Amino acid sequence: MHRMNASAQTWSSLNVEAIELIEEDWPGWVRVRLVDADGVPRIFEGKLPIFFAGDVPTSSTTLPVPAMVRCHVLRRELLEDGRAVLIVSTAIDGVETGDGLDEFRVREDQVEVTNG
Repeated sequence: MHRMNASAQTWSSLNVEAIELIEEDWPGWVRVRLVDADGVPRIFEGKLPIFFAGDVPTSSTTLPVPAMVRCHVLRRELLEDGRAVLIVSTAIDGVETGDGLDEFRVREDQVEVTNG
């Protein structure tokens, strides 16, 4: 897979949603879902601090709840219908799907630049 020099670019937040709290004890473990630009659900599992900067879900939280994962925007592509999609990598924090994917086509509104 194509990798860009992480030190030479900003990172962004990719909006996802927490769908299941797997383990509540510190550091906690959560399952999150991304629905990519093609409508395909992508599932990640990881420690709560990877997906939450502040309040984390607990067993009393009604799921799903918004979450985020850091990503690098690799490039922007224009579709035939004029819509733009972003190709992002979640490898910055080692986040990948169960089958090893860490690059995704997402809508522009799913990504927020957070660090310069």
